Amino acid sequence: PARFSPGIFTAPVPTPTLPPATTTNCYIVGEQQLFVIDPAAVDAEHQQKLIRKLDALIADGARLHAVLLTHHHPDHVGSAALLSRHYDVPLRAHALTYAQLPDADYRRGAPLEDGDRLPLGTAPDGSADWQ
Repeated sequence: PARFSPGIFTAPVPTPTLPPATTTNCYIVGEQQLFVIDPAAVDAEHQQKLIRKLDALIADGARLHAVLLTHHHPDHVGSAALLSRHYDVPLRAHALTYAQLPDADYRRGAPLEDGDRLPLGTAPDGSADWQ
């Protein structure tokens, strides 16, 4: 896991993706107001690593707002329902993605549309209205 940009945590997660790739990137975006994008982990060990990371950020005062999906492929949605339930936050995706998701117990949020902006609060450089 690494930070390639302030406020964006990237974790390559082993997933059942298409060869030659072996991982899918999961992102935690924000510093005080967080969104998890494509929580790909399918195995319990990597799911727990993601939960521990989020728990540490939350313990430091951050708030998880939602789990976001870019699309429905299995190598991108592995922990989406789990995180939605665990943190009682909405899972948000485009309506076409929702239609392709397997039936699972998660909190469904408003569909995402092209051009949507999600509030992240204060940016790492101190500027307001980070989106």
